[in-house]
Amino acid sequence: METMLGGSRLPSNPQAAMARRPRPEDAANHITVSDPVQHSEGVNKYTSYRVDVRPPNSDLTTTQAFSAVLRRYSDFLWLYEKLQTERAGAIVPPLPEKQPVGRFNPAFVEARRRELERFLRRVAIHPELQDSASLDTFLRADDITFQAAKNSKADAPVVMQQSGMMGAFGGGMGGSIMGGMNPG
Repeated sequence: METMLGGSRLPSNPQAAMARRPRPEDAANHITVSDPVQHSEGVNKYTSYRVDVRPPNSDLTTTQAFSAVLRRYSDFLWLYEKLQTERAGAIVPPLPEKQPVGRFNPAFVEARRRELERFLRRVAIHPELQDSASLDTFLRADDITFQAAKNSKADAPVVMQQSGMMGAFGGGMGGSIMGGMNPG
């Protein structure tokens, strides 16, 4: 049921109406976080997420590269911290909180996935952050290049190297999807 206020119709469920309203980060819907997978390496247990980037307003005639990488929460945290140091003074969108208990609960994993996607999309449309070298590295680097960037203490950007068949064609999927996941 809708009610009238000053000649305008108001939905009976304002929360549902707010959820349907477009958000600024919707402009970056070419970036998705999906497919959470849980990993166990001895006592080390973590969840990885597939991060896909397709060219904005993608069509089949574009020459821009599609990328798909696996990233875990600590990788998103690395990006957040790098953005704060690379772009001092810029307001970096918040990350979801770290949760030591219940972090493998399916409802929590899905909620975190949505929040990580929102974080990346907000960074991608932020005028002071969108051209950051660390964002590009996070979104497109293969496992070896990304681990080198994470472990580097220098502020210089890491030059990404493409390897294998997809690299010969000007982009494509990094070693993250094809070559497994390095802990980090």
